Amino acid sequence: TDLLNRCKAPNKRTALIVDAFNECPHDKKDRFLQELQSFVLKEPLPVIFTAQSPLQLPQHLRGETLIFADLSLEERKAVFEAHSGDFHGDVASLVQPFKTPLELSLAGQCVSESMADVPQMTKTDLLETYTRRLTVRTGEPQKVRELFMRMAEAMADQLAYSLPLREIEQVASTISDH
Repeated sequence: TDLLNRCKAPNKRTALIVDAFNECPHDKKDRFLQELQSFVLKEPLPVIFTAQSPLQLPQHLRGETLIFADLSLEERKAVFEAHSGDFHGDVASLVQPFKTPLELSLAGQCVSESMADVPQMTKTDLLETYTRRLTVRTGEPQKVRELFMRMAEAMADQLAYSLPLREIEQVASTISDH
């Protein structure tokens, strides 16, 4: 409640965002929802849930549902082209690995910034540039790259597109500090 009081300001609305609710352990969801519903009854404020699947919420917490659809190929190409400058290569194959507008804009920027070095950008070149751009900001790009590679191997072994956080932590713990 102290945090909520600090968030309250004249002419400002406060909302509570519960991100990735689907990742909450199943045995803890009911208790969490009961506590949240009790809190919202005492402190009326909007609650926004994000999840990767539809939610079954108590009546008092239900509201409008928005479902974000994947971008079409034409939409993905448009976002990419808006950020890639004068690139005239095979955009359809380059945008294939990228799904979100953020990923597509970063990929487009990578192409734009790399055209002098790699005039005929391939998907491999773009993924390499994209990965380098993301990892260089971490301060330990080699370790992050190694983590990405090991995560990719683990996902390939499991035929999966994602890993639970505990598995990522296990993979990360095997990377040397040297």
